Amino acid sequence: MRAHEIEDWTLRVIEQVESGQPNEDYRVELKGEWPDARKAARQIAGHANAAHGEPVLWLIGVDEKTGVVGVDNEELADWFAQVRAEFDGLTPQMMRDLNIPVAEATVVALLFDTDRAPYLVKNPAYGQPSGGPVQLEVPWREARSTRTASRSDLLRILSPIQKAPSFELLNAWLKVYPERADYHPNGPIYRDDPKNLAWKLHMDFYVVPRTDTRVVIPFHHCTASFKIPERIPETQFESIVMEPLSSLSHRGDNVTKRIDSVTIENTKYEVLINGPGKIVLRGEVEIPKRQIDCKKAEVRVSLLPVDSKHAISFRETLHKAPSNVQEHELACWSLKCIS
Repeated sequence: MRAHEIEDWTLRVIEQVESGQPNEDYRVELKGEWPDARKAARQIAGHANAAHGEPVLWLIGVDEKTGVVGVDNEELADWFAQVRAEFDGLTPQMMRDLNIPVAEATVVALLFDTDRAPYLVKNPAYGQPSGGPVQLEVPWREARSTRTASRSDLLRILSPIQKAPSFELLNAWLKVYPERADYHPNGPIYRDDPKNLAWKLHMDFYVVPRTDTRVVIPFHHCTASFKIPERIPETQFESIVMEPLSSLSHRGDNVTKRIDSVTIENTKYEVLINGPGKIVLRGEVEIPKRQIDCKKAEVRVSLLPVDSKHAISFRETLHKAPSNVQEHELACWSLKCIS
């Protein structure tokens, strides 16, 4: 994972914390200060064991309740040497450490690789009076706590779990139209005085599988919603489809659709990812007419591949686009990530 991706991930988590939203990413741990090395080793091991090969991100200098408090990165080398000493054999590899300035403070982002689970830590009570015979522990993270792994947890580590592909958001927009009155070969016909409004979501992703195995994402495992602050509460899109990038080819009166990908396929029920490629997600819903004079819109998306335990989630804030809207388009909110 590149430095700018880690920084973007970090800033999104911080934004959630400081806006009072819960951190829903199971791969992230927040610490207001450098934690005790022995306790941290157990927590890192539990986090890595439960991650199923996904990288985990620790943010030092971010308090779960108050947000950014900042820390000094000079403590990292000594601290991690003490953490490593608590492991038996392998330690989750620290792939990157990154200083991220936020306001006038510095947050230290630590990205750990978890590919070689299970990870074991030493029992600090072993060898002490009344310490018992247990030398090592396989910790397991569950919700916000760490416990000893159960038999079922160990089986999950050993069972092949499909790694979720990497989704990079390239572009997104949310548009609203009057409800349709009818269809015409040249396009839909909209009502002049609609009682309902049609909301359409469009998101472009570049997806990269992390294994050679085909990834399948059923549409009934996908959810998407939008919210207009103080205008429209969170509303689920009724229909969601994901498909490869395509283009229309005109020859006389005939119009044909051409798929611009050799790695992405889709049916009416799922999208099939055979290799890196661009995917378009579309959602649509009609709801009663409301005021839409708001500068921001919030969009949430969750995608759950087959044989994956955790969903791929996005929470994006879109901003009102300029007034040069298309015909019949009442408003548009957009987010351009890459030019």
